[in-house]
Amino acid sequence: MSAVTGALSKSDGPEEMDIILCQKGDMAAMARIYQTYRLSMYNLAYRFSHDQALAEELLQDIFIKAFSSIGSLRDVIVFKSWLYRLAVNMCISFVRKRKREKIIRQESLDHYQDSRSGVNVLAGQLEQALLDLAPKLRSVFILHDVQGFSHPEIAEIMGWSIGTSKSQLFKARRQLRRLLSKV
Repeated sequence: MSAVTGALSKSDGPEEMDIILCQKGDMAAMARIYQTYRLSMYNLAYRFSHDQALAEELLQDIFIKAFSSIGSLRDVIVFKSWLYRLAVNMCISFVRKRKREKIIRQESLDHYQDSRSGVNVLAGQLEQALLDLAPKLRSVFILHDVQGFSHPEIAEIMGWSIGTSKSQLFKARRQLRRLLSKV
């Protein structure tokens, strides 16, 4: 087993049997997988959408796509990285679609702008800066600095080398600093 594959091992998620049963259409196994990953997938979707309702919609879309595509998963040991890759790709597609439609949502920022707390204002500025990042830079920043994934795990999820993961995180942080310094 490679170092990268071992980074997201089966001990991090549902048992192999649940994934195999899920591939055969077992609804109880699907429910267990959903319960295992729903919170982390919701958090990821929320970081991209910054809207509770949209994050919940993205969450449902992620699991619909995952369960309809799980038959193509050849190695159940890489399920977690496969699921995160699918989720990140769907979130990036969402962001691109949202930009094309030119929908600007500022509900979460309005809360921070109305607040008198410096921490909340800073959090709002960080959220806005995250929205301004390119989708791949936002992905690596969220996966590493927010979700806590290591570079080998991010490389596996994104289909990159470890070096690319590190360089993209460096670029994301540098761009965030630049965006936040303008505020």
